[in-house]
Amino acid sequence: MPSDFQDMFPRTRVVIDCTELFTETPKSLVEQSMMYSHYKTHMTWKTLIGVTPNSVVSFVSDLWGGSISDKQIVRKSEILRLCEKGDAIMADKGVLISDLTTPSQIELRNSSRSVGRPFIKTQPEVMEAMKESLSSGKKPKTVYNKHITDEDLAAKPRSLIPSRQETR
Repeated sequence: MPSDFQDMFPRTRVVIDCTELFTETPKSLVEQSMMYSHYKTHMTWKTLIGVTPNSVVSFVSDLWGGSISDKQIVRKSEILRLCEKGDAIMADKGVLISDLTTPSQIELRNSSRSVGRPFIKTQPEVMEAMKESLSSGKKPKTVYNKHITDEDLAAKPRSLIPSRQETR
């Protein structure tokens, strides 16, 4: 782990981010509503990826329909059960899960672009080192570049599409 990052964020267990993978449009209108991502304006599968501070992919959730929120995926994936009291999790500003982390005494550090006060005030060099280590937005691209998702996602069995009750 980069020393600048270790010095600034010694308790960071994982950096989390959700990513979406395009898929074909299902025939069923119910399945379409589950798969449609307003963010991507397309039919997608969505997954939560966890990356350690030294850039090792340590967690990949199940696939969910693109309509599910990041918060719902964090809750359903049970990634927080893998963390210990006093750990810190880093996430993008849009991942609003403090109500899930606080009861377990897990610290949530949202990116400095978040509304309100930034989670870090430091020198630009340290910020750059943190961004490189964090790289939550770049990890999904690594998955694509390594051809991990080359299989035909449209051919996944219908049973993978969660029911409406499962996404609540």
